[in-house]
Amino acid sequence: MPEITQVFLNGTVYPVEPAGQTYEALAVYGDRIAGLGTNDEIRSLVEKDTEVINLKGRFLMPGFIDTHAHLLDTGLTETRLNFAAVPSLRVLLGQVKERADSLAPGAWVLGGNFDENFTAEKRLPTLAELDAAAGGHPLYINHRSYHWSLVNSAALALLGLPADLPGLERGADGQPTGLLNREANASAKVKLAQLVSTAELTAAFCAVSRRAAQVGLTTIHCIEGGEYWGDQYPDFILHARPQTFTPVLYFNTEDIGKIKERGLARMGGDILVDGSISNRSAAFLEPYSDQPTTRGRLYHTQAELLELIEAAHRAGIQIGFHAIGDAAIEEVLTAYETVLLRWPRPDHRHRIEHFGVPRAEHIAQARKLGLVLPVQPAFVYQKGATYLTRLGEERFSRAYPLRDLWAAGLLLGGGSDSLVSPLDPLFGIRAVVNAPRPSQRLTVEQALRLYTLNAAALAFEEKEKGSLTPGKRADLVVLSADPRLVPPAELERVKVTMTVFAGKVVYAGSEETA
Repeated sequence: MPEITQVFLNGTVYPVEPAGQTYEALAVYGDRIAGLGTNDEIRSLVEKDTEVINLKGRFLMPGFIDTHAHLLDTGLTETRLNFAAVPSLRVLLGQVKERADSLAPGAWVLGGNFDENFTAEKRLPTLAELDAAAGGHPLYINHRSYHWSLVNSAALALLGLPADLPGLERGADGQPTGLLNREANASAKVKLAQLVSTAELTAAFCAVSRRAAQVGLTTIHCIEGGEYWGDQYPDFILHARPQTFTPVLYFNTEDIGKIKERGLARMGGDILVDGSISNRSAAFLEPYSDQPTTRGRLYHTQAELLELIEAAHRAGIQIGFHAIGDAAIEEVLTAYETVLLRWPRPDHRHRIEHFGVPRAEHIAQARKLGLVLPVQPAFVYQKGATYLTRLGEERFSRAYPLRDLWAAGLLLGGGSDSLVSPLDPLFGIRAVVNAPRPSQRLTVEQALRLYTLNAAALAFEEKEKGSLTPGKRADLVVLSADPRLVPPAELERVKVTMTVFAGKVVYAGSEETA
């Protein structure tokens, strides 16, 4: 056996596979797992220079994996206003004014993660309110859903969006309201992304790297680029050298030439087939319950989806599409089925991101086609009341049906879609086991698998990570307590106390147990 560089003793060591099996201790050599066993078995491997870590009864498991996150935007919130917790428009506008007053003349006020459904007023701020708060500074606020954004008059002047650009919302008087949807939203995001310097991206990457270590993430599927960000973000990720986690890039472009030029095996992740439930742009077969005049919107034709999928599939490239409403899910399933019948290939693992509100036949079809699903358990957990209002009881009953998807044999991997929900796997795990509808809850063990071995398999990495198997990477996380033994309603008291990336401790927090 090679030289043992690190051992973990006196804990509950949970390998994930096989489910239910536990050990007392684990040994590491370099960046690889050497073995698992009793304290005495692993202690016997200790050599002169071996690092000995006493778990003191804590819970050791594979490092967490997030299957869908917007990494650099998450990092940029460290320096921008984060409106995730604002209780009212008064507070939001006050924070905008305070930031504007601290900036040099002409500097942008940038913020994000705003959702009017969580404010007392339950409405968007007006253009006049945004102008008054920003005091002449250009202002941009990204909505939590990513599918719309808010700007003030100064920002509109600088962005130079064409007057007839779809999504440049106007009021009854024909004047812009400050709300940007679809094409206007995408155009503004790309223009703003181009203003971000390499130094700012580096700072954002460092910030999110620290955050990843603190929450036990050792791999993140990074959804970067495309109509919202251009090429700058994915190219930055490609050349980054992270010290706390592995970024798995899904370059979110529809240009397969860019994928081939960079030698990538994956693409997409947020190639939009529809929008979001929050702003009623997710595409459904039936009208929205609270606005019967709309069913949302499909963003691609069947011909466009077929062309994209066929080009990626024939090139051996894994591809993923954003689809939330049942009409969007049906649209992309039909395209996948056409291509896979024409060009059959086992184990392609093409993805449908979110798979928000499927019908029973969609679940069966996805399983038959061998598709894999990055899912976001926190969506319905956080926004259940909004979903119920938008969709009505019947559709809400099948929103993010994790247990049904699991029972059908589909491969599911947990993700955050950060910033839409927090970059925090333990938050996602709590959402899985405490889902608003008890019929769709999974067990803690199933939830742990969503964020480890299953998540690894979504990117063809299950032979390298996702379980504590000898020979796999020593990507590990230590929790303050065994989450399987904590009542679901009390899981919030389980904390990450240590993260190990490639055999190196990259985060060490409190050793207190829950």
